[in-house]
Amino acid sequence: MDFSSLSLFFLSLISCLWCCLMCIDIYLCVTSHGFRVLKPKFSFIWFYVWFRFFPP
Repeated sequence: MDFSSLSLFFLSLISCLWCCLMCIDIYLCVTSHGFRVLKPKFSFIWFYVWFRFFPP
């Protein structure tokens, strides 16, 4: 397994994890009123992490 395929694997893994976390984030926001306060901060952290390590 060479480096490019390995990095591609990790990128897809992180993307999958990202999607799952965003779905959980949205789900919690919709179902629980308590999480609505934390929602913007939670999303901001993830967007920061995403753009920090995977700039467009």
